[in-house]
Amino acid sequence: DRISFDPPLYLQRYAKAIDICKKYEFKRVADLGSAELTFVQYLKNLDFVHQTGEVMLHKQLNSNFFSPFLEQLLEIYSYVMSEELLKLKEYLTEHADDDITKFLDIKKKYHLGEDPYRGAITTLQEITQTSSPVQKSFLLNKCAQLIASSISEHYLSTGCTEEEARDYMGIGADDLNPLLAYVITRANKPELLVELQFLRDITPESAMLGQEGYCITMASVVIGSIVEQGRSVPLTQNRESDL
Repeated sequence: DRISFDPPLYLQRYAKAIDICKKYEFKRVADLGSAELTFVQYLKNLDFVHQTGEVMLHKQLNSNFFSPFLEQLLEIYSYVMSEELLKLKEYLTEHADDDITKFLDIKKKYHLGEDPYRGAITTLQEITQTSSPVQKSFLLNKCAQLIASSISEHYLSTGCTEEEARDYMGIGADDLNPLLAYVITRANKPELLVELQFLRDITPESAMLGQEGYCITMASVVIGSIVEQGRSVPLTQNRESDL
């Protein structure tokens, strides 16, 4: 027979830890076994706790844990995904300098040149420069936000009202996906293919159901589409068709 606890053992641990926090009224608390940050949510509800350590834990300890072996781990991913990686490199070699007007499915109102999207492009490139998976996910989410906000800021600078600019900023997946394809292409980092697969494998299932998982899935679908189309039809228009 299996041994069971009622209430569940993890809830008993939570209750004991909270009792200790209440007894001594700790101002700062760090959960070093944070898992999916479930317990941290309980800590935030304590009035006397002014700061929890989940941000520090994720960005610093997370990075320290992965940095010794992440490079070797990603090399294994690169070996397993070598065919897809080669196709992506071939695509980027041909199209990394393409203007946004060459990309299919991007509406003319988003043909703003490269400058407004430079922040999103740079942020995407930074994903390959950190060893923290949490920071990688943060940067990916930030990239998607920058794509939308850059559009709004551009139209504000041209004299649009804030309401009109918000309308431009409120883009759905049908518009965001091709814009993300442009940003990925201009970032010219083929290793993003491997980074995204790594994030999909390591991100907890519960997180994949939220904003973090949405951005990972969306970027994976877009870069997967680039790889697939790179095998037959280029993602961007053939220049000869413009003649």
